[in-house]
This record gives sequence, C-alpha cells and structure tokens, in this order.
Amino acid sequence: MNLVSTLGIDLAKNTFSVHGVNLNGAVVLRRTVSRGRLTELVTQLPPCLIGMEACSGAHEWARRFSGCGHTVKLMAPKFVTPYRKSGKNDDNDGEAICEAVSRPNMRCVPVKSAQQQADLSLHRVRQGIIEARTATLNRIRGLLAESGYVLALSREIFGVSLAHWTVLLATLLIPFVLVVLTFSIAIRGFGCARSDSR
Repeated sequence: MNLVSTLGIDLAKNTFSVHGVNLNGAVVLRRTVSRGRLTELVTQLPPCLIGMEACSGAHEWARRFSGCGHTVKLMAPKFVTPYRKSGKNDDNDGEAICEAVSRPNMRCVPVKSAQQQADLSLHRVRQGIIEARTATLNRIRGLLAESGYVLALSREIFGVSLAHWTVLLATLLIPFVLVVLTFSIAIRGFGCARSDSR
C-alpha cells in the first residue's frame, strides 16, 4: 500500500513541505517542493485527503486541488499545533498537518470561492481607507486644538466647520496650517457613505 491516502502540505512563499501517508498510516511521501512543482506533484497523486493550514494562499490552492479530484480541508493553525511532535520547522509542520486533518472531529474552515475572496479584499481595502481618513481628521483636529481651536467630532460637522474656520482663520494662522486645513476640506468626503461617519 504505497498510495497516498492523506497528504499534509505546509504552505509557504517559495517552498512547500509535503507529507503523505497511506491507509495504514505509514509515511510514503515526504519532500520539499518548489511553488512551480507543487501542482504537478499533487495532480499525479490519486484522489486523496489533503490538509493545509488556513493561511495566505490556502483558499486558492484548495480550489486548485479540488479541481484535480482531491478532498481538501483547511484548518486553523491553532488546531494543528498540538499535533507537532518536535520543534517548529517546515517538515514537522507538514507532518502535523497530515496528522491533524486525519482526525475525525477536526474543525475545518470552509474553502472560499474566488468571488468571496474578492469581496473580502474590497471590504478590507475600504476599511483601511476609512481608518486612514479618520486618523487624518483626528490629526488635523489635534493640530488645531494646539492653537486653541476645537472642532466637532462628526465628520460632516467637521467639514462644514473647516470651511467656515478656514476663511475666518486665514489671517490668524501660519500658512502651513492653512494648507493643512485646505487639504482636509478636499479629503473630508473621501471613501465612505454618510452612514459610516464616526
């Protein structure tokens, strides 16, 4: 029985540790392969159970391997850690993943479709823009507070106040602060709908 029935793959950027066992649990495959050769290796195997940690790139690899007829399960890294027998390295991680995925009660992460990943990416980028905008507004609010001018917390009120204060303070503030105020007016509506204001 030299056919691989369960395969554990430790994902990385350039090299991947692969650990395969047969139905009796004997190791029949243990090697390190490059990114370019991983798909080639897995497509040559008969349909088997493949386990990977749910990390960067795991969902793409899972979709690719499922298309080759394999059953792919993704696990949170914290559930794989107890199965590592010795020090943390790629080979030991591959073995631990292989052992963990064979457990009948292992909790797995559902494989995301390409569309689900695209939607999540869009939400993460949007959230980053919101956080950057909020940080910029708070920074400007803090700079103005240093000069004794306190503006409202609401983004909409902040924008209206800035337009008013810029005209009023043009003669009082140094040119640099005036540039900052003008810039903040330009970005005040950037990135979010009204309902997302903080």
